[in-house]
Amino acid sequence: MNDHLLSCDWGTSTFRLLLLHTPTSRVEAVIQTDNGNAAMYQHWLDQGRPERASFYRSYLQQQVKALSRTCRHALEGLPLMLSGMSSSSIGLCELPYDELPFELDGQLPGHRYFEATNEFPNPIWVFTGLKSATDVMRGEEMQVLGLFPALPEARQTAICIFPGTHSKHIQLHAGRILDFHTYMTGEMFQLMGHHSILKASVEMAQTDNTGISPHFAQGVKVGAQTPLLNALFHVRSRQLLQGEAAADNAQFLSGLLIGSELSTLKDPKAAIVLCAGKKLSPHYRAALDALALPHRCLPASAVEQAVSSGHIRLAAALGICSA
Repeated sequence: MNDHLLSCDWGTSTFRLLLLHTPTSRVEAVIQTDNGNAAMYQHWLDQGRPERASFYRSYLQQQVKALSRTCRHALEGLPLMLSGMSSSSIGLCELPYDELPFELDGQLPGHRYFEATNEFPNPIWVFTGLKSATDVMRGEEMQVLGLFPALPEARQTAICIFPGTHSKHIQLHAGRILDFHTYMTGEMFQLMGHHSILKASVEMAQTDNTGISPHFAQGVKVGAQTPLLNALFHVRSRQLLQGEAAADNAQFLSGLLIGSELSTLKDPKAAIVLCAGKKLSPHYRAALDALALPHRCLPASAVEQAVSSGHIRLAAALGICSA
């Protein structure tokens, strides 16, 4: 049985491949590129639509070889676990979504297996995502699987918040994913700040270079209490009527959108668990505090390695590696 595993999180805009020591979950080597599935799909179209799985596997092979050079070890034959957008309509192979509820302790996600070949000597398991009646996700479900051992709240009732371009609120109960909702918070921030009338009222670069300001907390409270389409124009009126600086207004806009997202957290019986990387964790922690919502924050390092942890759990369940 293998004690090493290749873990690949292939999203819409990024590609990340890791070599893992499964008994310790140690990352021994990593390679990351901006060649996500959207770019790969366009390249596949530009090349005249050759056999898709082989086309994508040829890129995987290049990256496995690059990882091999990085760690100075032969990686032929190691199992490769693949999730994210790889199972989507723009990925290596399209797989149907699994339906809810989804058991986090024992249920294998839908997947497709590709045997090792002479051209690509690593067996591949591609895992699918989840759907509800009104929503879909590919990627966060693998993070929940990886974090599940560190989520005692999931044995009761919990809401896990995964901030991002499209934030996810994932409802857990009795060890199962029962439901989830997507919020276009990050994308709205970019659209409003760069492509709307508000762009003249904000200085977007400042949101990455400064700490959390009182303007952010003010925005959180307004966003949680005011209909969003009305609240957004407050960014403009703050500049015109109060002379607010563009940098402060960017903080206000950020808080406003996050506050609107978090205003949906209304179940007093559900423990709130923030599952955020180091970039967004401070903003969401500050927003939850501003709204007086009790919560627990998982370590950013654990969240950032959650996909790999999920891959290790699934590989062990499949009997292809030790864990």
